[in-house]
Amino acid sequence: MEQTIGNEGKGQFIEHCLCAEDILEIGLIYDVDGNYQTDTFFDRLNDSGKQYLHDNDGSEGFSACAKDFLDDARFHLFGCTNDTMAKLVLFAECNEEQREDLLKSLKG
Repeated sequence: MEQTIGNEGKGQFIEHCLCAEDILEIGLIYDVDGNYQTDTFFDRLNDSGKQYLHDNDGSEGFSACAKDFLDDARFHLFGCTNDTMAKLVLFAECNEEQREDLLKSLKG
């Protein structure tokens, strides 16, 4: 039996969708004396929300996903760092108008 992963290694994206309320709740749970526990925060986030796999099957759907991911006009956070966690919690605390302003400021 041959085992293949990610359409024979041609690439894939995993989209992880979370709602702001979940981010806030998790952020509050792991805020101990003003210090966030980054590993626990991201472990809990990984257990929340929904994930979608976009496998590189040559389809227009995958191409669109890749284009969106690589688009510099989009807002991206990378890594399970204190900075990423703080920005996620800050973003979740904002209303829609504040989120637009925050995104603009974070993009530079």
